[in-house]
Amino acid sequence: MDEPESFADRLRIARLRARKNQADVAAACGVDQSTVSKWENGTEPSYANIAPICRLLDVSADYLLGLSPVSRSAKPGRWLIDLDLYQNPDRKRALGTQVPMRAKIVDEDEARRMEADYLRRRDG
Repeated sequence: MDEPESFADRLRIARLRARKNQADVAAACGVDQSTVSKWENGTEPSYANIAPICRLLDVSADYLLGLSPVSRSAKPGRWLIDLDLYQNPDRKRALGTQVPMRAKIVDEDEARRMEADYLRRRDG
């Protein structure tokens, strides 16, 4: 059954895109690797772990939590757009799939335009 992309899916995709393993995420958060595995299988991390994850994987909390297809990078002037989510606001995907994210790097003005367009289409 298809479900909306979850935090677990976004975390796994962001980790793979950043070429990090679960041990890297665990070290950044001060937890065991088994804890990261649980996060990637549906257990939500505590709020205290969101910022270290975002810094390590170079994604925004809004992106990681599924609130926006736009991820402001930690690197100034660099924004990452999840093109699949942007182009299909009602996109559904099978849970647990590890489909590589199609992404585009844009400047801040383009990111804001794309986010506004996405929100308009998503919210009708």
